Amino acid sequence: MGFLRLSLAAIVLLGHLGRPFFFATGGIAVCCFYIISGFYIQLLLSQPDLKVRNFYLSRAFRIYPLYWLFFVIRSPFLKSLFALLHAGQFKLTLIYAFNNLFLFGQDVLRLTQYNQQSGDIAPILYSAQLKEGYVLGQHLTIFGQSWTLAIELMFYLIAPLLLSLSTRTLSLLLCIFILTKAYLIEAGLFASPWFSNFFPIELGFFIAGALGYRAYSAMQQRGWHKHHAYQAAACIFLIVILASLTSSLEQSTIYVIATCATAAGVPFLFGACRYNLFDRRLGDLSYPIYISHMTVFMFLRHQFEPLDIKYGGAIYISGVLLASIVAYLLIERPVDRWRHQRFPTHTQIAS
Repeated sequence: MGFLRLSLAAIVLLGHLGRPFFFATGGIAVCCFYIISGFYIQLLLSQPDLKVRNFYLSRAFRIYPLYWLFFVIRSPFLKSLFALLHAGQFKLTLIYAFNNLFLFGQDVLRLTQYNQQSGDIAPILYSAQLKEGYVLGQHLTIFGQSWTLAIELMFYLIAPLLLSLSTRTLSLLLCIFILTKAYLIEAGLFASPWFSNFFPIELGFFIAGALGYRAYSAMQQRGWHKHHAYQAAACIFLIVILASLTSSLEQSTIYVIATCATAAGVPFLFGACRYNLFDRRLGDLSYPIYISHMTVFMFLRHQFEPLDIKYGGAIYISGVLLASIVAYLLIERPVDRWRHQRFPTHTQIAS
């Protein structure tokens, strides 16, 4: 499943470059990441002797070291922070500092607007219609993509309790999520930040992934074979690709097809590639690419403005790959080895 994770990270990268891959957008890729996360976290929490303390600490060391590395690199944060302090906006300064250091709450900021002069904060209602003199709360974050990590951390926080619920209860919650999403699409709020940035709304993807692992576990007990996994995964993702090439489909329809197919296909793809070391190494690059690509983009834009249109994309992608490989070898891989030893979760399959 590493190739899928790498592909989703590449879709986000290309989307921010302004070159979406076929149907795909960064928003769709992020939702598919949530599904994969639910699958892996359910795998972890299914271990009979797993200590919840180890789970939380392992997840923290999975997210924060690489994030903080690029956080330090993004020096413009300090300029913005000192500007707020100089303006006397201590409330905004505290919000800015906490959200950027620890990630929690960054998704909430995307649902708000703030006035830099008065320090007032108000919610965005339905669509991004701003009050006079207000700007989007997402301007208080230094990473454009890090709000998704805030949602991911919330998944981790509630996972031990949530995923202890019965399959029937989780299925009921998933149905409620599906109906809520369908209502928002029908109401014309597909482009609203409340559709994709609100943690309770996105929780359904995580639940779908967890149910996917339970289905995988049940199929294993019935003695399924690997070639069945390959066949099923290939058929499901072929449907997605064919649907994506149909330009007449609306983006909301593609969103539904892609996420549903991912939820259905992940158990089979995992079964087919579970012990493939090369596939896993590909997946290991997904998080470094995801967290580094905007930093590389800003660096290149600052150093080579204007960036050559013909070769700019190639330079950007090459820079992201180089930064990701270096970050993986120097930071993520050593930290991963240490956290697996220090906070064992009794599986080497999940990330």
